[in-house]
Amino acid sequence: GRKKTAEVISQARMAEAERTAEAEKTEAESKMRAEVARAKAREEIESTKIETETIIKTRDAQAKQRIEEEENKLRVKKAELEKIAVIREQEARVAGEKARAQFEQEMEQERIILQQKRLEADVVEPAKAEMRANELKAKGNAAHIIEDGEAKIAILKDMISTYQSANGEGEKIYILQMLPEIIHSLSKTVGQMNIDKISVIDSGNGGVNSGISKLVNQMPAAVISLVDQIETATGVNILKSLQTGKVNAEPAEKNDK
Repeated sequence: GRKKTAEVISQARMAEAERTAEAEKTEAESKMRAEVARAKAREEIESTKIETETIIKTRDAQAKQRIEEEENKLRVKKAELEKIAVIREQEARVAGEKARAQFEQEMEQERIILQQKRLEADVVEPAKAEMRANELKAKGNAAHIIEDGEAKIAILKDMISTYQSANGEGEKIYILQMLPEIIHSLSKTVGQMNIDKISVIDSGNGGVNSGISKLVNQMPAAVISLVDQIETATGVNILKSLQTGKVNAEPAEKNDK
């Protein structure tokens, strides 16, 4: 029985040893597989990391490239917009200058029109009004002169008719009618001489000693000079007529002198 027991014990020990060896082998294999798995995992992780970094770098480069491209596009677009803005600004400035020039031209035209109206109001219209007034005045004066002339002609005709019917005494009557005006003119020529009234008493014989003749002989030299001027202008020697009592007209040759 001891042999069998020993065999059983030996078999048990061998079985245990086999189990132990098997367990150790399994453990070693497990450790190896774990180590391989860990190595593979590390390798995969490293590979994934490298791939990821590569992808990141690639995408980063692509992103940078796209950003640069977009920035280039943006710069081109900005340059185009700036060019358009400069063109629009120049067009706006030119349009503004044209509008200002047109406005100034219109204002200058308005100023010219205003000056013309002011000139017409200040000069032309008053001149026209004055011309019309002068025309009306001239017409009025002409009418007055015509009426006055017609009246004087009528009076002269009446005087001529009266003188012609005076039986040769017409000129003497004319001189006597003019005597007050002549005396008034004569009194002005003698300066400070004050003549209040002249009374002439004619003797009636018409001779040289008549009142009128004596008055003529007493006149000063200034009066004689004025009488000479009247004779030159009218051809009538008033003093001689008054002295002789008869009015005589000088020849035409003396008037021409």
